[in-house]
Amino acid sequence: MAHCTYLALLLVVAVTTRVCNASMVVSVAYGKKECYRIRVPDKTPSIISGNFDLLDDEVDGSFITAWITKIAGYRGVGRTVWHSEEEEHEEDFSINVDPVGVYELCFELQTDPNNDEYAEAYAVGFNLRLDPAEERALDETEQGPDTKKAMEIIDSARQVETTWHNLVDHYIYLRNREALAVELSQKIQDRVMGWTVFEAALVIVMAVGQVLYWKKFFETRRYL
Repeated sequence: MAHCTYLALLLVVAVTTRVCNASMVVSVAYGKKECYRIRVPDKTPSIISGNFDLLDDEVDGSFITAWITKIAGYRGVGRTVWHSEEEEHEEDFSINVDPVGVYELCFELQTDPNNDEYAEAYAVGFNLRLDPAEERALDETEQGPDTKKAMEIIDSARQVETTWHNLVDHYIYLRNREALAVELSQKIQDRVMGWTVFEAALVIVMAVGQVLYWKKFFETRRYL
């Protein structure tokens, strides 16, 4: 059964502000799903957006499959509203969703167990945002030239903001990956140091034992 975690379920802020923003690095095991649920506001349409990045993308033959499914609400329950491209290490997503409902973002690791570099789990960084959808006061057929131009500027600004946040997300992922690499390197060094000390102690004990053995051996021969 998929492991599910709720992210910011109470959403009661105004429609002009960002409702939810969550950034995480999780470990996805081979053969298991990692899922995270998002409850959208009840009164206004929303935009679920974000991105993901397989931090261990240097391993050949490994990639992440991601999808968003509606699991509760008035209509469309059980329908997959977004699915990542095949064999992707990273991808951005943005979907418009109706009011009232619960959606589930899931990740699944795809890898070759016969690969020499295969590991049971890989680190995946992802960012999830929940924004209110821009409500249009007029239909496109009723908008004048100035209104259309203003809406185009607003849409362009939103795209620039999204691109900027995606760049920041990737920087955070790289920083987290570096931290994981430093931690792993430190653990390896500690283990090597531990084994070195153990081997040195073992050599000393064996050397002392041999000296005592030969000392006792020659003393016994002398008495004979």
